[in-house]
Amino acid sequence: MREIFQNNRLVDNGSLKLYLRDQNLNKYGDYWVYSFWAIPYLNDIRTRSDLPFTTPWGCDQHPEFMRLPKLKFTDMSLSDILDKRAIEIHQRAVTDNKKIYIMFSGGIDSTTLLTAFIKNIPAQELDDRYTIIMSANSIAENYYFYKNYIHNKFRTINWLDLDVTQNLLKDTIVLHGDPANALLSVPTVNVITSLVEDGEHLKPFRPNVGTVIDTLESFVLKSRGRGVFGYGVREGWAEWYVSKMIDAIPQYEHATSVAAFWWWHYINFKWHGSMLRPFFFTRSSVQDPVSEEEFKYYYDTCFYINNDFHHWSYSNIDRIVRTPSDYKPEMRDYIYELTHDDLYRKHKGFKASRRTNLNAQQISTDMPLVYDKNWVGHPRSNEMMKTVIELLNEYKG
Repeated sequence: MREIFQNNRLVDNGSLKLYLRDQNLNKYGDYWVYSFWAIPYLNDIRTRSDLPFTTPWGCDQHPEFMRLPKLKFTDMSLSDILDKRAIEIHQRAVTDNKKIYIMFSGGIDSTTLLTAFIKNIPAQELDDRYTIIMSANSIAENYYFYKNYIHNKFRTINWLDLDVTQNLLKDTIVLHGDPANALLSVPTVNVITSLVEDGEHLKPFRPNVGTVIDTLESFVLKSRGRGVFGYGVREGWAEWYVSKMIDAIPQYEHATSVAAFWWWHYINFKWHGSMLRPFFFTRSSVQDPVSEEEFKYYYDTCFYINNDFHHWSYSNIDRIVRTPSDYKPEMRDYIYELTHDDLYRKHKGFKASRRTNLNAQQISTDMPLVYDKNWVGHPRSNEMMKTVIELLNEYKG
């Protein structure tokens, strides 16, 4: 059973807390599982850097093509990068004779993505090649945009009918907005809220590790309260978790603040979950493999995943973290240039989009616990859980 975990693509660590609540695990195995309850939207973490970072599963780092690029300053505007990326992906689709599917939730990330194509690609080319994947919730979240820029202008497919298979990926570039959270905002804003008023979130995180630990513990107590693991924060957990993250964050002269620590937390560790959502929420059968070739092509053509976005985020980190409550202003301005929708520009904030595309198999107890190197999903079983417990008890932190 251990071989399933070797070279795995993803382990749904977040589901383990449901099945291990009564197990006596060693300290670090317990810390590992607890992390996925304490920090929302965490399902799999591993490093994109070359620095040491261990998991209980023995697959600790991403493939080379997913590694963190060497970050550097850029004077490119976000608007120019968005324009350039839309043109680049369109030209690649034309060259490779592929269709383009855009997953549209109505939120800022997916609306910005679609806006980039509408601004930069001739309308007649959009008609032939593009399809919008959406739901009634997409319309409700951004009705003005749907009415004026999607309805009767694009072919549309309901989220429930999207099936990301190897065959689809051979003919289609699938785009979604999730990775933008890693690069264009401070995703874990609530953790640092208490520090913003006095500017403590802008202090360097390495000399102020204690502040990071204290605010994380406070966040868990306030937001999570009494949960499946009982009251409060595990003693010693926050110190272990923060120290583990810091040890695997590359040394840079920039992006060194307490707030930037949480930026690093996303782009270096949580990146995995954001980029991979279509692979575990839009597949009717997780028993069908996806080749390395098709997966790499999917990764290379993810809209928000390229060096320009990484460099822009790094270069503008101070602007991103100084006003965490002003949610993605540059993206809202970019959308406004097309729509002139004052209401959306002024008032649109963060809203987690509903996952309306989950099918019956995926919301059942048979949802995979681990995806192997071929993207085949393996559901939880008694034999697998015995292996999980063994690996967690062997984990050295």
